Amino acid sequence: MPGGNGIGTRLHRKRLERLRPLGGHCAVGGIALPNPASVALQERLDFVKIGRLHEIGLGSGRSLDVGYWEIRLP
Repeated sequence: MPGGNGIGTRLHRKRLERLRPLGGHCAVGGIALPNPASVALQERLDFVKIGRLHEIGLGSGRSLDVGYWEIRLP
């Protein structure tokens, strides 16, 4: 299903809003790659790429890289 309607952004913002008062230090998100829309979403929310693991995911019968992004929770 194509994105672009802002639902993912709103959901992620709400999730971060709920996490911050819990006292955690950071949140981490993993994305099967390539996935430009999900990467853009993470970076729009100020997540920073922290790593990439090669061919550890599986989708549509093939190995996929998985990228990881984090955000520090004030």
